[in-house]
Amino acid sequence: MWDIIGHGPSIDLLNSGLASKRLAHSYIFSGPSYVGKKTTAIKLAQAVNCIGEAPPCGQCHQCESIARQIHADVMLLQVQEEDGHKSIPLDAIKAIQPLAFLKPYTGTCRVFIIDGAEFLTVQAANALLKILEEPPADTLFLLLALDTKRVMPTVLSRCQLLNFRPLPTSEIIHALTVKWKVPVELATKLAHAARGRPGWAIKGWEDPEFFNGYLMQLDRFTELAIAPLEGRLDYVAKLASIYPQQRTVVTETLYLWSKWWGDLLIHAFREQNPVQDSLMIEHKEGDQSGISLDEIARVAQCILSTVDLLQINVNPHLALQEMVLSMPTMAKHHPDPKDPR
Repeated sequence: MWDIIGHGPSIDLLNSGLASKRLAHSYIFSGPSYVGKKTTAIKLAQAVNCIGEAPPCGQCHQCESIARQIHADVMLLQVQEEDGHKSIPLDAIKAIQPLAFLKPYTGTCRVFIIDGAEFLTVQAANALLKILEEPPADTLFLLLALDTKRVMPTVLSRCQLLNFRPLPTSEIIHALTVKWKVPVELATKLAHAARGRPGWAIKGWEDPEFFNGYLMQLDRFTELAIAPLEGRLDYVAKLASIYPQQRTVVTETLYLWSKWWGDLLIHAFREQNPVQDSLMIEHKEGDQSGISLDEIARVAQCILSTVDLLQINVNPHLALQEMVLSMPTMAKHHPDPKDPR
């Protein structure tokens, strides 16, 4: 029993491969964070090692040890971060090279899950490619990536690609209310905020501090939209100062800021029914912003362009200052950000 929210076509394809014993030796699961890639990889690792009647049963000792990440034949490689730089280095791939050619120890298939395949260094990707070109028997490689454009093309060509796209909001609401027994009103807010990523909604339900932190960020963006230029400059100066040590935090903040402006654009298009679109809309009133649709779209894109500049090591202070200098100031208004309306 896969017990995964959505992604029916991908699950059907994997089930078909299991039934016919014609799984590919390597897959790459592509899609946004929290969308279900890692959950599916764990389930597939269980399925190829399961000794129950309907793999993955989730109850046999093979499935249980894999779920607890203590199975001898299932290894998870994750991104390492040092001085603000993320990578999966050559040493990590070298460590698994001899293991890949050993027979499974306690199960029937060795599984290597590489979470963050786009962060493989060139040397690590080339070392992995050598394994994928002549794949060992009874070994399965599962690569997870946010964006396949950043995965080495030769590695990508050796893997079967499965795209994990964001799910409909209604599907996430249904899962939250039925499986997790989340009250409908909160499930609706979580699902809208998750933007198609069921894992994000589940984390928001299980970790209230995570969700509250998200709401606080939205409140901050609302304040910045009507703040004078000096306020926005002070804010990005703080982001720039922590960027060398906390690149991920700053990048995720900028993505959310861009989505805040993007939601303002959506709201402006849906003035007749503004409430149902997204939780972010509760934090602004687009028809009172005093900003044109073109300006809103330009600001959202400018923030994303700044993220790209930061990733090629442009000076963060200059890039972020230039970004806020291009932002218009919204007309002041006073919506209640906690009012569910």
